[in-house]
Amino acid sequence: MRVTVNLIILYVAVAAAANNQARIPIPAGIHPQVAALLRAGNLQRYTQTCAGTILNNRSVLTAARCVSDGRDVDEPNLWRFRVGSSRWDIGGDVYLVRNIIINDFDQWSMMNDVAVLRSAGTIVFGPNVQPGQFAGSDYFLQNNQAISTVGWGYLGFPLWYPKNYSELQRVQLWTIDVNICRQSYFAEGFYVQNSMICSGFINPNAVAGASVRDRCFGEPGAPMFHSNVVVGIRSYGLSCMSNAAIPSINTRVSSHIDWIISNA
Repeated sequence: MRVTVNLIILYVAVAAAANNQARIPIPAGIHPQVAALLRAGNLQRYTQTCAGTILNNRSVLTAARCVSDGRDVDEPNLWRFRVGSSRWDIGGDVYLVRNIIINDFDQWSMMNDVAVLRSAGTIVFGPNVQPGQFAGSDYFLQNNQAISTVGWGYLGFPLWYPKNYSELQRVQLWTIDVNICRQSYFAEGFYVQNSMICSGFINPNAVAGASVRDRCFGEPGAPMFHSNVVVGIRSYGLSCMSNAAIPSINTRVSSHIDWIISNA
């Protein structure tokens, strides 16, 4: 049976209104395109490890680093995903993964940090389950734009800092000039590519590290939204909140949209 793939692609960037809030819990239905990615090393207990975005009725978009070390790709039966719930542990529907597709991912440069998980069953859409809208190839995202991101990761660093074990959280961030971002990562030996988006928020009037906003462990693959359009995929960051001056790295969706469409 042939499956028709239809993705909602947007090509015009609209300025987003700033909303100066820290992490807030998000109820079901606010972000119906978000999926909790669950992994089980022993094939018994599946726990939230990454996040993703629904592409269509058979696929979810996420980061390649979630499912690959750059050499090998996880077996599909290590993964499941939950949709239709703001909690990763209960509610909604859980789908088995049939195939995992990555895009020539390099773990050292973090280039092509994008992957597609194909579901073993048809994803059923409803009020709390919908495909995302994705930035097209000429979607131009300027610097200093208000964006938001969601996920179920840790709320801070170090790792004994409280973790949000269940509820989906959203945080307001801003896009940061790639050249400034490159300077931040130069000492770390990491080169920020044009196919990446830098994001973050630092309050210069606060005590160092006291009011830094960022994503954290458990949130690779999470979508980054600009006016509800998925423009980025959470890729890389340095110790979430412990390095106040270093932004996060996101895979730029518009740079990979042709590959995404071909593999969705």
